[in-house]
Amino acid sequence: MSGDVYGIRMVFEPDLRDTILITGLPGIGNVGKIVADMFIRSFSAKCFAELYSPYFSDSVIVDHHGLSHLPRYEFYTSPLSDPNVIILTGDTQPMFEYGKAYYEINDASLDLAQHYGCKLVVTLGGIPSKKKGEIYIAATSNKLPPSLGKDQEPKRYEGRIVGGAGLLIGLAKLRGLNAVSMLVTSRPFTPDKKAASTLYDFVLKAFDVKKVKI
Repeated sequence: MSGDVYGIRMVFEPDLRDTILITGLPGIGNVGKIVADMFIRSFSAKCFAELYSPYFSDSVIVDHHGLSHLPRYEFYTSPLSDPNVIILTGDTQPMFEYGKAYYEINDASLDLAQHYGCKLVVTLGGIPSKKKGEIYIAATSNKLPPSLGKDQEPKRYEGRIVGGAGLLIGLAKLRGLNAVSMLVTSRPFTPDKKAASTLYDFVLKAFDVKKVKI
């Protein structure tokens, strides 16, 4: 970790190759965060790195045991997933007044992912809408994601994607990485577990992520 507080703290060194970075951060309907948590639980993933920054909120997160920690990004992985995945999630995103922070923090996240063989970046999020469970994508290539058949073809998103869900795929493209943002229509102000479940199932099918026995 750089300095005494800020930077990346390694918990352990994972053995990874040809990885997919799957990112789910707090946002609309908290969809991305919920999907990331579903991946972590389903694959019994462990946190191998933490990213701390002074651009996160000036507070601490207190869990149900009364234990506190600084806001952070967390990087998880599991030997049970095929292909290898890195799951990026966190308590918060940088404060909006620090635009430069979004670039620095997401760039550092991509540095770490590429160190462990990242070939594809997938970001997850919600779109505020009264419609239920419609999936949209924005990608760096027309070939992403692979075709799932006529009945499961996602809609192409047009407009702006703010926060990490958008910026990560833009930065990935500059690095020559394939990247896609997957968005699902969601309630905007309350956690939308149903929309998150729809998106979780779609990501598993789109990138053929399976649970393996070891």
